[in-house]
Amino acid sequence: MTEFLFIRHGQTDENKKKHIQGRRDIPLNDCGISQALMCGKYLKDNNYSFDMIYSSPLIRAYKTAEIINDVMGYGYEINKNDGFIERSFGVKEGCDVCDEVFKEIIDDSAEGLEKSYDVQKRVIDEILRLSKLYEGKRILVTTHSHTIKAITTFIDSDKYHFDDKLSNCALSIFNVSNNKITIKDFNIETIK
Repeated sequence: MTEFLFIRHGQTDENKKKHIQGRRDIPLNDCGISQALMCGKYLKDNNYSFDMIYSSPLIRAYKTAEIINDVMGYGYEINKNDGFIERSFGVKEGCDVCDEVFKEIIDDSAEGLEKSYDVQKRVIDEILRLSKLYEGKRILVTTHSHTIKAITTFIDSDKYHFDDKLSNCALSIFNVSNNKITIKDFNIETIK
């Protein structure tokens, strides 16, 4: 079995303003840096461990990984991985998060949007690839809301949806065994 610890990045100014970020490369704000520090402390205090770190190439996820790595005292190389980049929201990037905009995203109808199936395939393919490469290991992945929701909706679309709430620096855990992905935990709050 391979275990994946997925962490959503810390807060950015665009999160605070309730704007859709997508592929725009927005850095963590001071609150997001503090959240990543608290997340690292939570992982350390609760005896979570991992053998390696992967991150979306976007700066908000990469910086979250750097902070957690420092707090945990591992000193691992952080591997940037395009498979874990945030979903492209097309023309909706930069828009306010509101019911009208979100409906177009959920319906897969927004212009230039990476379709639900495509983001699921991209993320699931990468998880399965890494699980074969690192059988029996525990991998930390710092990433984004829709990247994590791509996994949960792929596994159980009756229970999980792309409009589920996912907190900044929340922890979700997935196990992979015999090419089957299961959800161990979803949206564990790490910020106290």
